[in-house]
Amino acid sequence: MASKAELILDLVQFALDLVGLVDPTFISDGASGLISLARGQWLDAVISGASMIPYVGDMMKLGKLPRYARSIADAIALAREDAKLADQLRPALAKLLEALNRLPADKLPRDAMAPILQMKREIEAFLSATNVLWKQQLTSPALRKYAPTPKHAGRGGPGVKGTIMDLDDAQARQVLQSALHDAAAPLRDKAPRLWGYRNGKVYQFHYDNAGGWHGFSDDVKPPDYVIQQWRATKAISEAEFNRVRKLPNRGF
Repeated sequence: MASKAELILDLVQFALDLVGLVDPTFISDGASGLISLARGQWLDAVISGASMIPYVGDMMKLGKLPRYARSIADAIALAREDAKLADQLRPALAKLLEALNRLPADKLPRDAMAPILQMKREIEAFLSATNVLWKQQLTSPALRKYAPTPKHAGRGGPGVKGTIMDLDDAQARQVLQSALHDAAAPLRDKAPRLWGYRNGKVYQFHYDNAGGWHGFSDDVKPPDYVIQQWRATKAISEAEFNRVRKLPNRGF
């Protein structure tokens, strides 16, 4: 079996090759990608490097698929024994699975489908374990891990849509630990939102499918169950309860 470093490099190269097949874009952020690779931030490099590969229809890349399939299987095998590696792999493999699902199956060579299906099965089996994680975290808040994302770091940044996390990481972790989900609603395959409250503000936390939760301030009305629980446990005052009940309702 290859070393962790070799497996990670294989996954980076696979992501770059794969994105070249499914995303016909041209160079836009090459320098950022190189910097990320130099720092060892290989997942960031995959994301910024996606724009480096012009789509040339080079299906010869599919000749690499069996090797990549072995690398994914070996990486997952190592991750099952190494929690830190598992945390690193989950978001990367989720993105790879998304790209694999976008491949035009009807246009691929027949012999390419076997390794592609093998990779999808391996990744899906690995990621399905995250369902167990978030379900455990609903009832065991101490297991929750705050995982901030640049998307909510501040207004005006890349990908920011107006919702920001205005707490520092320690404060956000504290709010996450006490956050509630709508226990009155049935659980589905996807992790529910968690709702927290601090200093007159409502916070939402979303599961990242990698074992962590990112959050942001969003002054909308939480589910009635959550508000009633805050009131019952005196997490909010009666005046705050009445104010929160009147916040805009987005149907959560």
